[in-house]
Amino acid sequence: IKELAAVVVDNKIDIRDIADYDADDSIWENIDESIDEINDEYYDKDEINAPKDRIPVDEAKSNVLRHAGINSDDAVFTKAELDEDDGLFYYEIDFKVGNVEYEYDIAIDGGILSFDREIED
Repeated sequence: IKELAAVVVDNKIDIRDIADYDADDSIWENIDESIDEINDEYYDKDEINAPKDRIPVDEAKSNVLRHAGINSDDAVFTKAELDEDDGLFYYEIDFKVGNVEYEYDIAIDGGILSFDREIED
């Protein structure tokens, strides 16, 4: 980051042309935040570091539908992704059926860690 910032400063590059720029942050912070955004968009570290013996996300989705007693044709998934918290990998799966929203956390072996159901007014 220091080397990139030095190149930007030495060459009088207007960083606003190449990255989101927050005037309250230093040039180093702006570059660092831009790199983090790129990494988040193109490099899914959770996917790479996750155990290889996990169930596929489609199987996790089937597990939550079976648990909720919902037909797959009735569900609209709003989130189905691998997540990690303190070294524990799990699937975060959210879906809606009509005005009911379901939120599930599923262990990578398919077990249900937590679930919630909320009815929207």
